[in-house]
Amino acid sequence: MSALIVPPAMLDTCEDRLMVLAEIEQRVRWLATAIIDHANRVRPNPTGLKVGGHQASSASMTTLMTALWFEHLRSGDRVSVKPHASPVLHAINYRLGELDESYLTTLREFGGLQSYPSRSKDPDPVDYSTGSVGIGATAPIWGAVARRCVTTLGEQTASRAAVLLGRRCGTGRGRGLGSAHGPDGGRTGRGRVDRRPEPAEPGPGGAKHRRAAVAGQTPGSSARRVRRWSR
Repeated sequence: MSALIVPPAMLDTCEDRLMVLAEIEQRVRWLATAIIDHANRVRPNPTGLKVGGHQASSASMTTLMTALWFEHLRSGDRVSVKPHASPVLHAINYRLGELDESYLTTLREFGGLQSYPSRSKDPDPVDYSTGSVGIGATAPIWGAVARRCVTTLGEQTASRAAVLLGRRCGTGRGRGLGSAHGPDGGRTGRGRVDRRPEPAEPGPGGAKHRRAAVAGQTPGSSARRVRRWSR
């Protein structure tokens, strides 16, 4: 616990800072997973309807978000968090003292933590509401354009914008990469689009292929299987 009291930026060596960040990352990932687990397995669910929470999508963002919030972000910076990583955002806000503990058991509950980051409905700080697919990629770019315009009029600002995207709700949508590569995205100054390949997921009919694989069967031709799984 004492390691979390010392901000990484105050430590002398890079090795010490990375060690502390790794400890914070582990705690954030554990808490985000616990938030999802409670919503699905612990909280009473009279209707039996699936709650969900995107545990894998949250886990994949923990390293990056820990580095941003606990090492790199400055006052005035804004971050657009991909919708499926909202549990990580809530876990970080709790660690920073910006979310009351009572909300940790309310993910996807009426009046509780929202399924996706929401500026108007979540009780903790959210820079961008990203539940509408595509907004998370485009809003920060337009915000950066506006800040650049304000700067040209004489008001100095050092704020920055970061966009955290996933394939389904960000880079997989035309307006996401289109905004980043388009003329307005290029006018925002320094930026980087880091698009990493993701493992292929089953498209339509994927469940049938999984069942066939378990049974040792071969559903259709190899070419057809490749098209289905890499759609």
